Amino acid sequence: MAQPVPSGAAVGPAMPNPLGLAVHHVTMGVASIAAERAFYRDVLGFDVGPLRQRPTYQIQQMMIPGFRFDMIEQKGSIRPATKMGTDRQGWLHVSFTVANAGRLFQALKSKGITVAPGRMTGDHIGAVFVTDPEGNRIELAEPEG
Repeated sequence: MAQPVPSGAAVGPAMPNPLGLAVHHVTMGVASIAAERAFYRDVLGFDVGPLRQRPTYQIQQMMIPGFRFDMIEQKGSIRPATKMGTDRQGWLHVSFTVANAGRLFQALKSKGITVAPGRMTGDHIGAVFVTDPEGNRIELAEPEG
């Protein structure tokens, strides 16, 4: 049986993975691809991939090295719950590793981005939380050591 991955640890080939799983992509339903694309590109530095148009929906690919996610905008879709917190089922947030959360906190704040510090130890900020235009929470965290 696979051992749990310690919080903040990088997942790599040394960890048991009997099915050989690796992330291919994640898909997020959105109300506005344009607003979400601008946030992930301009604030978080994602590369913009192809936009695919379909008769009833469109899909926008966004990428950083080693990770891709697709945004899908479908006419008539609705957000089932707007309440955030640990009592909500489903994905609560996505987390990306950063080298220096404190420096990132100051840089985002200076650009007028609403940002909240997390994992505080004294004056050290170990993680930063931002919210995209549709209320999805993103954690930008230093590896825990």
